[in-house]
Amino acid sequence: MSRRLPTLLLALALLCPLLTACGAAPDNPAAGPQVLRWSIEGMLAPPDVDPPLAGNSQQTMINSLIFGGLVRLDSRLNVRPFGAERWELSSNGMVYTFYLRPGLKFADGSPVVAGDFAYSLNRAFILDKSGGNAGYYLGNITGSKAVSTGSSTTVSGIKVVDDGTLQISLDHPASYFLYQLSYATSSVVPRKLVEQGGNWQARAFGIGPFVRAVTTDSNRLVLKPNPYYSFGKPGLDEIDLIFYPAAHTAFADYQADRLDVMGTIAFDPNDVDAASKLDGYLQASQFNVTYLGFNNSRAPFDNAGVRQALAQAVGKQTLAGNILSGLVIAADTIIPPGMPGYNSAIQKLPFDLVTARSLLTAAGVKAGDTIRLTINDQDASYLKVANYLQQTWESNLGLKVQVDSTGLTSFNNNLNALTSDPQSSPLQIYLSVWSADYPDPQNFLSQQLRSGVGNNNGHFSNPQFDGLVDRADVETNAAERLRLYSLAEQIAVNQVGWLPLYYGKANALINPRVKGLTYTAQGLQADDWARVTTR
Repeated sequence: MSRRLPTLLLALALLCPLLTACGAAPDNPAAGPQVLRWSIEGMLAPPDVDPPLAGNSQQTMINSLIFGGLVRLDSRLNVRPFGAERWELSSNGMVYTFYLRPGLKFADGSPVVAGDFAYSLNRAFILDKSGGNAGYYLGNITGSKAVSTGSSTTVSGIKVVDDGTLQISLDHPASYFLYQLSYATSSVVPRKLVEQGGNWQARAFGIGPFVRAVTTDSNRLVLKPNPYYSFGKPGLDEIDLIFYPAAHTAFADYQADRLDVMGTIAFDPNDVDAASKLDGYLQASQFNVTYLGFNNSRAPFDNAGVRQALAQAVGKQTLAGNILSGLVIAADTIIPPGMPGYNSAIQKLPFDLVTARSLLTAAGVKAGDTIRLTINDQDASYLKVANYLQQTWESNLGLKVQVDSTGLTSFNNNLNALTSDPQSSPLQIYLSVWSADYPDPQNFLSQQLRSGVGNNNGHFSNPQFDGLVDRADVETNAAERLRLYSLAEQIAVNQVGWLPLYYGKANALINPRVKGLTYTAQGLQADDWARVTTR
């Protein structure tokens, strides 16, 4: 199942740009509360804020403001202590011992102990049966599968040593485990509040910098400072998260000074040129790739030659530079630039119409045959991409291309149906995007294209690929690990497990009077909420 949509290191230094909202702020005559007005694009109303159920970029971002786990990522995407003050790793690389931060408290002032983390992690795996993500992100914890599948209620690899010490055992060494642990799924939740029942999420709190305040506005989520936040009281008096189904409407409100931050979830590509002329405009390369997926379980796309033929008939530079006006970067790899493991030496399939036609003939695909491409309507650029692919495949290969555009919910349902029953799925080719949960190639290869994993919607399967990523996942030597991932990626590119089309550029607007926020390849970050101000 596709867990999260559009919409996180080894000892290797990241090359991603860091853009900070700063500069000379204009005089602000208002001496009242400091309120940050922040748009959440792509939604009409606030979503659920239960960390194990965070399934999209909007939920993940909101959860990060309220909750937190043992570790976090800073603005340079390095793992830093959060609920844990420090940790130790056993000599075999399979047992982590976390020592909690002294005096750690929930936002209601109650103490946080190791048992709270154990409860929260066990609960996260139990919720896998209700659409949770713990098994996907943390399935390498010993005994977790038994809880995800319902045969147990306690993860054997999670042990409370004492109130201040938590031990987590893994099935195998995993260099990326701390990055997985930084994701929302691992957040500690207040057991007393959760087990009160009812709509506890309406007044949600954790150990994050803010708590949810009750509001009657249906399109707004209000956050207030956590008075017991371990890293100092936030400088803001309030964050108003305002929900906009269309990014263009949020852009108009930013121009009218009704928003301080917009575009961190989605930005209408038609507004980028105008936005780039405004104070506060920021752009960063993203750790994501927009790609074409295929139903590898049914003809004709169970034949690698057919997938290769379509790939060799796509002019990616034309698509990125002309069709999408240079707002994206043509992609030849699955792992995006700046990510650990990115390898510019990956050999791409060249644009070659002669070979493409020959491959189709060999596979028995004839001129006039119909293929179906499905997109969702969340991003205005997707229809441009689909129209370009339709035109190029029809004119260059003689195929007929049917384009189906659906709402995001319907699209996600179709992806889930493809995952569970590919033989009866209506999807043949689909346009999708994957954004890094954490900056590690495992998140793009093992968790997307290995046989049988939940996010391998199209059921790509290659034994050699599987063997390489399985070895890389447990390899403790960083250089050898990346080498193995590169070999696996080359197979996926050759066999067109995905057809990468372009890497994203993230655009955002942050009013220059806002201080302390940093815009990175993974979105908006604040290393110190005490220093975030609106004047």
